[in-house]
Amino acid sequence: MSVWRLQTRTGSGHICEYCLNNSVAAMGWSLRDISEAERNNIKTFAEFSSYAELFYENFDSVKRLESDVRPGDLIWMRYNGIYYIGRVDESSKWVFNSSKEATEADASNQLTNIKWQHHEISDEDTVPGVIATAFIKGSTFQRINKSGAMEYSALLYDRLDKTEYYSDIKLELSEANFYSLLSPEDSEDLLCLWLYHKYRYIVIPSTNKIATQLYECVLVDPKDGKHIYVQVKKGNIELDADVYKDLNGEVWFLNTEGAIKNINKYDNMHIANPTELYEFALSEDSKNIMSESIKLWTSFLIMQSNENLKTKFKGIMFDTNKSFSETSEKYMLENSRVSAWGNAQKYIHSFNKGDYVFFYSKSKGIIAIGKIKSDKTFESGNESYREVEPIVFPENYDEQSMAYISPREIKDELHKSFYFASTIKSPFLSEDDSKILIALLKEKINNQK
Repeated sequence: MSVWRLQTRTGSGHICEYCLNNSVAAMGWSLRDISEAERNNIKTFAEFSSYAELFYENFDSVKRLESDVRPGDLIWMRYNGIYYIGRVDESSKWVFNSSKEATEADASNQLTNIKWQHHEISDEDTVPGVIATAFIKGSTFQRINKSGAMEYSALLYDRLDKTEYYSDIKLELSEANFYSLLSPEDSEDLLCLWLYHKYRYIVIPSTNKIATQLYECVLVDPKDGKHIYVQVKKGNIELDADVYKDLNGEVWFLNTEGAIKNINKYDNMHIANPTELYEFALSEDSKNIMSESIKLWTSFLIMQSNENLKTKFKGIMFDTNKSFSETSEKYMLENSRVSAWGNAQKYIHSFNKGDYVFFYSKSKGIIAIGKIKSDKTFESGNESYREVEPIVFPENYDEQSMAYISPREIKDELHKSFYFASTIKSPFLSEDDSKILIALLKEKINNQK
């Protein structure tokens, strides 16, 4: 299947409204310079083309609409800041509609039987960047080929239409999918937050309102007042560092796919590594400062990854909550239970009998592994807990010398990304993933003996 973008912001007519009211995907090239009788006689694409070649220099978008679209394809459309997604039906076909309404709207070229969907998840603020940026420029009708576009669009359509047309399509938490969902503004926020975390650079809010192609906004180093300029580009776009040579301060670039030429000529210019920023967004370091929009898309990818998990027993990395209590970790291991207190109590209900629990210690990683003994959740005052059968527990709790699997080792062993900035380190683990980590922690403990 393919995902398409239909640009309806044209000079005449209200094509988007027409499409919604008539269940079509429509565009112009309506041959309004020929007679009504001639227009009414157009029945085939060949007949339309014979006229179009006389009046239009280019009508490639119409050609794509007629020849390239297939049943099951999805089409995005935007109207008054609201996004719609439509599905091409098996009965959909190209027609030249010569009616007065279609002609006046400049919407005569049509693909019929399109079922459009709209939902609050697809408004201007929450539509993924890979879709939003597709409307910035380009032809009237074109494919969206970016990573994540097909998977997100398919999953969204099934959810809105309450169907399972695309039940075999999966979307995982990965760097490529993460950036595909971020808008340009999200990517700018990510760079600024990372610069604050790493260097304590602070954004000057008023500079974000200045219209300039050179930089998105200006930050300041509170130590010496130095200015830092940031430029963010999504997609395969080449930047030239020479353009920024007259800026008095540091320049930081985030270019998710494209190159930055001539940057080696300047000591004050730097490239932010997209992978490092992605890992920062998933790390515990970003927990209290990450923007809600980026958290939304991270949560969406985690949810999809968890829904893809087809396994009898799952594994959950569970924070031992040392920030709540210095003794909570030792308490859980000595009492063979996984516990949560206060607002985190709800996470205890994520477990089922037979699931693996990976005790995750802040600043270390996985320090112990057990198995949930029953489906019963116990309550004791402000504590909720499940009883655990130990699988790999330290013989003696010694915070300084215990063996552990670090976050980097977890990702490298399983070849997956995880969101560590939560009580539950998501996504869940498959049974095979769990067994890999069990073997690794056993090996680490044995090596200490």
